[in-house]
Amino acid sequence: MSTSIKIPPKNNPGLFAQTSPGPIVTNTIVPTSIIGSGVGELTVPPNNFQVGDSYHAKLGGIVSAGNNNALTIIIKSDGTVLATSGLIPLSTSTNQAWEMEIDFTLISIGATGSVITNGNFIYNRNSGTYEGRAFNDIEIINTTTPQAIDVEIQWDQASAADSIVCYQFVLHKTYGITKLF
Repeated sequence: MSTSIKIPPKNNPGLFAQTSPGPIVTNTIVPTSIIGSGVGELTVPPNNFQVGDSYHAKLGGIVSAGNNNALTIIIKSDGTVLATSGLIPLSTSTNQAWEMEIDFTLISIGATGSVITNGNFIYNRNSGTYEGRAFNDIEIINTTTPQAIDVEIQWDQASAADSIVCYQFVLHKTYGITKLF
């Protein structure tokens, strides 16, 4: 006697892929989004999150910085700060590669829901070695309103020597009970 097993269709957890470079953030202290245009969605509609929904973002690009000039990474959703890296002093870097990974998990949902965010940022120094910083935070998020993810960079000084651009940003849903959005 044979038994058949019904296999559910595989979900595609890919939500967004950047297809054009983001803006070059240089010579400013104004927090500026580094995300370029792409395909897919960066916004989750209202009331679509479930407890445990988890996401992974991977970004990369090129950075230049004068010695000990610093930047701060700010992760936002619908204007709410989910996490910041704190001030990251950079060693001398000229057109060097950088990469960042960020994970988000919904701990609770509703008007006063909460999300835990963990991330890391690494970059190459001109000396050939790399440096980085990890960061994490738990913050309140209103899941009853649309939530649009954003990643901003803020330099500690306005200098033409400091610049960063994001060439790649991919967002995936890594865990969820039934819905992708």
